[in-house]
Amino acid sequence: MKKKLICLLLVLTASVLTACGDIGALGPGRSGVGGDGEASGNLTVLALDAGYGLEWMREAADLYMVTNKKVKITVKTTVETLAEVAKVEAGNIYIGDVFYANTTLVKAGENGYSLPLDDVYDSKPHGEDKTVAEKVGDSLRSAFRGGSGKTFSLPIFDAFSGILYSETTLNEILGAGNWSLPRTSDEFYAMCQTLKTENSVPIVYSASGDQDYAQNLLSYWFAQYMGQEALLQSKDFKFWDAASQSYVTDTSGDMTVNLPARAKAIEECARFLSVADGMAPVSTKYMDFIKAQVYFWGLGYGTDKRKAGFTLNGDWMYQEMDYLHAPYPRSIKFMRMPIISAIRDLCPSIGSDPELSALIAAIDGGQAGLSGSGYDVSQADYDRVFEARKMVLTAPFYQTLSIPGSARNVGAAKDFLRFMATDAVCEIISSCLSGDVSPYNRSISDPTVLNGFIASKLEIMQDPGLITMPFPKYYGNSAIDNWSGFVGFSDKAYNGQLVTYFNNTYKSSYRAIYVNFLTTTGILPA
Repeated sequence: MKKKLICLLLVLTASVLTACGDIGALGPGRSGVGGDGEASGNLTVLALDAGYGLEWMREAADLYMVTNKKVKITVKTTVETLAEVAKVEAGNIYIGDVFYANTTLVKAGENGYSLPLDDVYDSKPHGEDKTVAEKVGDSLRSAFRGGSGKTFSLPIFDAFSGILYSETTLNEILGAGNWSLPRTSDEFYAMCQTLKTENSVPIVYSASGDQDYAQNLLSYWFAQYMGQEALLQSKDFKFWDAASQSYVTDTSGDMTVNLPARAKAIEECARFLSVADGMAPVSTKYMDFIKAQVYFWGLGYGTDKRKAGFTLNGDWMYQEMDYLHAPYPRSIKFMRMPIISAIRDLCPSIGSDPELSALIAAIDGGQAGLSGSGYDVSQADYDRVFEARKMVLTAPFYQTLSIPGSARNVGAAKDFLRFMATDAVCEIISSCLSGDVSPYNRSISDPTVLNGFIASKLEIMQDPGLITMPFPKYYGNSAIDNWSGFVGFSDKAYNGQLVTYFNNTYKSSYRAIYVNFLTTTGILPA
């Protein structure tokens, strides 16, 4: 998750107590499943107590100790990631043997302050047939790999972010059966305009500090317009060269291939996130993520009691709002990300937004024909829209396990990390988090724990044609820094080299677009 999470519950003291049930009630096949049984000594896990809670960690620790009787695990908690990372990067401060946080330690690892985990990735969890690397996949593993080629963090949650809608609110405002979810950004905008006429707020989100989920909307539309292959190549500073008909390494620093996609994504977001235009409440500039979520839940902000139909957030929100479930029941669900309507610029056979919408409907329905009700397109355009519809941006690299360089029990720490990739722990996560899943196993062993919120996520995440894309990695300590990094006038360390995203000419022109976006939407004062 991009934001700096804040503890919602009481800070729990160091404990190894089971939170989701006792060891004897763990279910078939889970008793006695643990590490290699050879680890020993004390193992301290420092864990961020935030959006997902820590019940799953405590139960996993208990289960590990059933087999590894010579290991005693103590789970300590923190509510502040950056302070702990600073200790790790100091080099000689002990924070624990395992660090669970909403960040990676790749940078720290490259500087020698976090241990490489390639031997964990390349080994098999005890009693299983696949290696950790095989279970997680190389595309995700690469998100934790530094320029040295070593891997420094391990994902634990298959975190998912996008657009959430309140079915309850939309029924109240528009009437049950009178609305449908939009497929294109133009349809989405038209629906938002209707909500405005009903004295409601189309979209609420937080633009306060570094809790800026608007970046995720921007990233989705950027990825859709850019295309999967071009996006992945650009992460290694390689771009399509028309003359050679191949991807080549950029040496100019201007990354011109990204410019149209960035401009289109920024322009589209400007339509949706405008405070000045009433698309979002004025309080967007002041609300932290909790206040924005409370607003979306239907409780407003201060004297503003209007309802909001949509918000930008992730699957962790449901756990964060658990204290509102009973007193204020709402049906909150994920929607499939609308496709940026400007993709028609790249699809000459798609003549209008209704035709694009009809094609998307056919894709959603599993139709592979190039002609159907309301659309008649080329194979290339079908493939482009199909890819865009199947893209999801996931953020498991914001929920990770690492081993600080100051760890005192490295052997037990690595064995415990290997254990955290087992199907047994996947089952624990699913049970404790109402059906949420890890990147090692997206299946749900107990469907009775599902609620409508998680079910809507899984409907998207279990699409057989799914294309999972990591969120862009932002650099900076504030929302402004992060938006700047996206637009492209910041620097990035790559393979030990400082690479400038754009040369001065492009920095100037695109900074202007960026600043204009922030001021015209009202996120920043004019």
